[in-house]
Amino acid sequence: MGKKPVFTEIHIIDNGVGIDETQLEKIFDMFSTLESAPIDKTSGTGLAYCRKIVRNHGGLLNVTSSPGKGSTFSISFPS
Repeated sequence: MGKKPVFTEIHIIDNGVGIDETQLEKIFDMFSTLESAPIDKTSGTGLAYCRKIVRNHGGLLNVTSSPGKGSTFSISFPS
């Protein structure tokens, strides 16, 4: 039997406005901004770069969210 991969996980949880399900993957696109975000204060690159860095280290960056309740960003790295 092979060994199960072991991951180290980090979860960042907020209680903000949340993200609509239709927008969840779009937030990781380069230059993507949500309609609710103030356009003059964001370049839309932050989460795209974060996901790229995490993937370059063999990890995963995902998000779950509920509008009106907040979001959870989960980062997993192989141990």
